[in-house]
Amino acid sequence: MTKTEQIPESNATVSMIRPARTDSPLTVSICGSYHRHLKKMHILIKECKKLDIEVRIPKYAVKKSSTKGFVYLKGEVGTPKQLQEKNFDAIARSNFVLVVNTNGYIGPSTSMEIGYAIAKGVPIFCTDEPEDFVFKLYTEFGKTLPEIKDQLLNA
Repeated sequence: MTKTEQIPESNATVSMIRPARTDSPLTVSICGSYHRHLKKMHILIKECKKLDIEVRIPKYAVKKSSTKGFVYLKGEVGTPKQLQEKNFDAIARSNFVLVVNTNGYIGPSTSMEIGYAIAKGVPIFCTDEPEDFVFKLYTEFGKTLPEIKDQLLNA
């Protein structure tokens, strides 16, 4: 949960992110191209629910509209920048990130989200082997959701 606090002797505010509790279910941010991978994301959201893994993003893998190449999903309100920042916040509060990258494809927005997860120390798993060599250095790939859950709970 995000909490905003006033910085003493200043008008500025800082966002305080509370880490996920260990006694709560695992949490995941599912990232990937909304243009290419929404159907697979929808399937993974259902699988997460069966495994008691809370999905922070996307809440609904259903396309609402598209503007200038940016896909809005059902339930999303805000500018593309505001929605991307919500994604960053969700990633920071997740136990892991699952990148849907069928055939290795990782687009520019997902690349930013991977970089953000790396900076925050959030483990990243990909559904497929990434095309790009550098992504292979920072992610794990080829594991099922039950395998990922078991790895994280027994780390």
